[in-house]
This record gives sequence, structure tokens and C-alpha cells, in this order.
Amino acid sequence: MEKVKIMPRHLLLLAMPILAAVLGGMLTSGNLSAFIAAYGGRGISQAQLYLAISFLTGAIAFSWRCLPKSFTYGLMVFVPLIYGLLVLPQLGAKVSLSLLYGLNLAFTLGIWLALKITFFSKAMLRIRTAGFAALAAGLLSVYFRLLFMLLKLPFMKESWSGYFWNSLFLFIFIGFGLSLADIVIIRKDVTQYRLEQRKRDFEDEDDDDN
Repeated sequence: MEKVKIMPRHLLLLAMPILAAVLGGMLTSGNLSAFIAAYGGRGISQAQLYLAISFLTGAIAFSWRCLPKSFTYGLMVFVPLIYGLLVLPQLGAKVSLSLLYGLNLAFTLGIWLALKITFFSKAMLRIRTAGFAALAAGLLSVYFRLLFMLLKLPFMKESWSGYFWNSLFLFIFIGFGLSLADIVIIRKDVTQYRLEQRKRDFEDEDDDDN
């Protein structure tokens, strides 16, 4: 059985991407009310989209870092289903839940793979934020293209660049939040390790004196 050890600082992996995404959304929208409002008063608002994606990304990073891998796999299976059930009434069209779930699941697996290749890889340490943002933005652009197909809506060629650059901006903020959380966690871990090492050394010296 895998050992689980969660410290309060590990929750930054979940909180920082959300905070960074909200900040990024407010910057692009101009103000909080525009960020929260849905386009035309209908559908999914930018805030809902940003919160959903940042929560998903942070939850995967947190569970992969702190929890048994089986929990991460379970999260990647059930969260897409929950998202599908939540947005289905807002899409305003007859879409199969199974197809929507399959699309959400594929996107979730893609985000997990992007995190694994970048943030969970020591080789990508220096460029992990940029690498993750580029991969995730490409995934989200493809996701929207397939979603438009499910909804039988037109998707112009010009839409590719628009969705990619908007997605890239979002994931740069999410990646920055993850990087900042990781830096704080590592520094705390190093400090705690040094304190514990000094304590062990001090106890060893006492044993030698006795």
C-alpha cells in the first residue's frame, strides 16, 4: 500500500493554478463582471471554463504528487463525467452524454500526459511552463474543434489561431501557478529536511557523549 503524506503546502498545487487562471481571465476580460458573465447571457461563461480547466489541472498535479496513483486514475475517469453532466444543460443542444464524456475524458488524459511530459519530468525543468502551455493550448484548441462538431456548429479556419492563443494565455497562467506552488513546496521540503537532519545529528552527538 502506497504511503500518503499530505502537508498543507501541497494544497498550493490545487489553489495556485485556480488563482492564476482567475487573474488571467480578469486581465483578458477587463473586469470581474465581464469575466463572470456568459456570452449573450447564455451558455458557459469564461469564468466557468477557466475554473473548470484550472481545477482539473491542479487536481491532477496534486493527486499525482501526493496521493496513490490509483486515486489519480479514478479522478481522471470521474471528473470528465461530472463536467459532462454539469455542462450538458447549458449547451442548449441535443448532445449525447457518452460522446461528451468521451471528449472530456480524452482531453483530461491529454492534460495528464502534458503534465507528465513537462512538470513531472526533470529534463523539462527549465522550460516546463512554456512547454506545458503550448501542449495544453493545442489540446484545448482540438477539444473545441471536436466540440463544435458534436454541436454541429461551424468552425472557421480563423478560429484555430484565436482558440490557440487564448488557450495559450490561459495555460501560461496555470503553468505559472503550478511552478510557483512547486517552488514553495520544494523550498519547504528542503528546509524541513535540513531541520530534521540537524536534529538527528544533535541526537547522534548526545549518544556519543553518553
